Amino acid sequence: MASPALRRAAAVQALSNAAVGSTSLFVALLAVHLGADALQIGLIGACYGGAYFVSSWVFGTLADAGRRRYIIRLGAWAAALAAPLHVLATDPWTLALARGAFGFAAGIAPAALIAYAYDAERRPGRFGAWGALGWGTGTLAAGFLTGFREVFALASLAMLAAFLVALRLEPRPEARVKVRVAWVPRSVLRNNFPAYLAMLLRHTGAAAVWVIFPLYLVQLGASPLWLGVLYFLNTGTQFLFMSVMDRYPAGKLVLGGLAASAATFVLFALAPVFWFILPVQLLVAASWAMLYVGALAWGMERNEERATSTGLLQSVMSFSNMVGPLLGGVVAAAGGYTATLAFAAALSFLAMPVFHLTARRADRGRERPAREVVLGTPEPAAEPSRPGLEETLPGDGSLQVSGGS
Repeated sequence: MASPALRRAAAVQALSNAAVGSTSLFVALLAVHLGADALQIGLIGACYGGAYFVSSWVFGTLADAGRRRYIIRLGAWAAALAAPLHVLATDPWTLALARGAFGFAAGIAPAALIAYAYDAERRPGRFGAWGALGWGTGTLAAGFLTGFREVFALASLAMLAAFLVALRLEPRPEARVKVRVAWVPRSVLRNNFPAYLAMLLRHTGAAAVWVIFPLYLVQLGASPLWLGVLYFLNTGTQFLFMSVMDRYPAGKLVLGGLAASAATFVLFALAPVFWFILPVQLLVAASWAMLYVGALAWGMERNEERATSTGLLQSVMSFSNMVGPLLGGVVAAAGGYTATLAFAAALSFLAMPVFHLTARRADRGRERPAREVVLGTPEPAAEPSRPGLEETLPGDGSLQVSGGS
């Protein structure tokens, strides 16, 4: 990150992901401690995903209307307040409510933060790598803690630190461009449909796995400390993979991520002991790095409404995080953890031909209207634009050029 603003944005990304990662590691274990069965664990995960879905959709759209820095700060502050609610839960149902509150808070900032960084440096993979590093650090730190209270206190402190760093985010010139987007932005959905559908299929299977994965690892003999180490091996190495993914075409990244994901879930199912999972975590790190960076780049390259595009991608992921845990709970209750892993592998395999066919169709039919807006002084003798000037754009709305961040 070259500028101080981008370094601070990366710090916010890392700290907020550390908070989310540390909570996700121990939610299933806390649920079992409170007496939850497999179906209730799935419901708890669905509450988080559903709340995140709504939040990322709404605030991703609002971020394109301006004030991205304020949305980032609001998200970090709200999540810092919501994280301690987990330890106040007394049964699975109150834990589901706490998880939903944290999911809504955690979904406020990501789209605005990614769009803020992308406007300055067209490297979504490089910026996303800091989120992976933060997630891995949070899970590793949580593995060293001895109780649930300490884990969720750590998450709250990490979000508070992210808020303090966000207070120093600088306004960017690109933030003067405000895109008014419909609440159901059809053009963005149409342009990004192949990437969104591929992500929906793969991540639904993955979410079904992750909700039971800590329990699966414990069944294979892993201790809480080894849980943290295994999760860090995945997300920590994502930092390295994502940093170099921007050089490859988005479509090839998505296909590579789907293929590697399918292989990962098959290898998970074949694990005789938790030691077997260690090298496989490198493969899952590469698979997610390819898929996430590819899906991000696909939307950023095809849409002026970058925060909306990113917010919808986050919404697709959170919808998967809502549906996946429910399906994972049902499949695990009926056939065990191995059946859930087989279910995830099948969805990843299915996503590969689906993405290939829909991407070819989208590329053939996609129109390429000129939608670039150049800020600054045009060719000689042009008058500067006046505050409040609006230019009507085709599609979802209008572009307003004015001051602000």
